[in-house]
Amino acid sequence: MKFSTTSSLLLAATLVLGFSSVAQAAYVDTISPTISYTLGGSTVAGTDVNLQALPSNPNKIYSYYNLPGVGKLDLDNAAIVTGTNTSGTLQYKAPTGLSNTDHYLSVYGASSLSNNKSGAAILNLNPGFNTVSFEWGTIDTYNSITIVDDKNKSTTITGAQLLSDVSSLVAGVSSDYFSFTDLAGIKEIILSSTQNSFEIAKMTVSSVPLPAALPLFGAALAGLAVVRRRKQVKAV
Repeated sequence: MKFSTTSSLLLAATLVLGFSSVAQAAYVDTISPTISYTLGGSTVAGTDVNLQALPSNPNKIYSYYNLPGVGKLDLDNAAIVTGTNTSGTLQYKAPTGLSNTDHYLSVYGASSLSNNKSGAAILNLNPGFNTVSFEWGTIDTYNSITIVDDKNKSTTITGAQLLSDVSSLVAGVSSDYFSFTDLAGIKEIILSSTQNSFEIAKMTVSSVPLPAALPLFGAALAGLAVVRRRKQVKAV
């Protein structure tokens, strides 16, 4: 886990977000000065991206879907929404904890398609969001997530990078809950796969209350300073 002044601020913001529900242990790491992710931990409350409302489409051809309160979801070329009780010839694994009636989104890659194109799910968010959270079916090296902030700066995080960061994750096997936060705001998030598939479920979008996190972070630093000072006095 990487820690710096920026990392600590991001961690403080993430902790405040976690305290809004039932706080649990989570792995926290930073991608850039503004972007962090958490693995595991509490389910983040927010605006639901309702995959149940998206129909299954065996032809894998989609246009934009308007998602009330969220934005627009563009399932490009190879994306398909399916239920956990659906079988097929394409390779995918449903995220954990779903019922047989729950839908999840599979983004198929080139190795699964006759047209040799990679698929993508593109979520164009309404203003005001800086966090996207979801259950990830299996973390694979060929999955990638691109975050575009409000100033059109894009950052891509690959499954290979996450697998390298977190030793407990196993490629093609691990299924876990992720939250990605960009304090610069999230304008767009792109989920893509170059092979097999990238599966997500229970997606929410929300906003980390950074202003609320800063007083807590400051109080924590002040407390640590007091403890350190007392130890120094005793040492003398």
